Amino acid sequence: MKYLLALSALYFFTGCGSKESTDTTASTASLTTDKIYTPAYPVNNMAGTYSGNFDNGYIIIALNYVNGKNVSGYNLHKGVRRNINGTLQPGTNGFHFMLKEPGDNPFDGTFDFIIDTINFSMKGTWIPFDSTKTKSKTLSLQKQAKKITNYEDELGMWVPATGTYSTDTTLDFDPAGTCEYKFYSKPGDSTSQLNSVRGNYVQVKDTVLIEWQKNSFTPSQKMKLILRTKHIKDQGNDYDEKQLVGNGWKFAKFEGD
Repeated sequence: MKYLLALSALYFFTGCGSKESTDTTASTASLTTDKIYTPAYPVNNMAGTYSGNFDNGYIIIALNYVNGKNVSGYNLHKGVRRNINGTLQPGTNGFHFMLKEPGDNPFDGTFDFIIDTINFSMKGTWIPFDSTKTKSKTLSLQKQAKKITNYEDELGMWVPATGTYSTDTTLDFDPAGTCEYKFYSKPGDSTSQLNSVRGNYVQVKDTVLIEWQKNSFTPSQKMKLILRTKHIKDQGNDYDEKQLVGNGWKFAKFEGD
C-alpha cells in the first residue's frame, strides 16, 4: 500500500512539473515569434519647400499637404505657379512621389522624384504631357529650413542705385520665391506703359540666382546678382547702402515706408 502511494505522489509531482515547463516554453516561443510593432514613417515630415536646379534653371516645389499616400502643393518656375497633386509610396532609398500639374497649360507635365528621408534631398524628373512642346527635365532640390525672419531680413523691394530712389523702376522679391521686374516704356514718364517681367529666384547666402520668363527686357533670362553693402559719400551725406549688383544691373534696397 505504501508503495502505491509513493508511485502516485511521484506521478503527481512530475506531471505538474512537465506542464509548467511546457507552459514556460510556449510563453518564451510566443515572445520570440510575435512581430514587433514598428510605427509608420511620419510622412508629413516631408512637407515643406524645396529649391534648386531644374535642368539648367531653377525651380521651387512646395509640398503643402503630405498625409498617408496623398500629396498636394505647387511649383514655381520662371515666375509661373502651377498646382501639383498626386501620391507617394515607400521606395528603395526614400519615398517615391508622382505629382501631376493640372493639364490646362500646354507645358504641364508630371513630376517623378524620390525624397531621401535622411537629408531631405529631392531627385528625379519632370515629364511633359505633350513631348512636342518641350522636353523632359531633371531636378535636384534640397528642402529649405524654416527661417523666422523679419522685414529687414527679406530681400524685399529694390530700385536703381542712382541716389534718387525713384520707384518708376523696381525689382521686387516675394518671400515665397517669386520676383518681378517692373519699369515704364519711357524712363521717368509714369504715363507711359508699365512693363512687367516675372521670374523665380533662389538665394544662397549673398548670391541671388534668378530665372526670368522668356522676355526681351532683362539682360539675360538667367541672372546672378550679388548682395553687398557700399559706403556712400554724396554732397555731405555719409551712409551705407545695401546694393544688389550683377549682369550690368545695380539696384539699391528701397527703405521707404
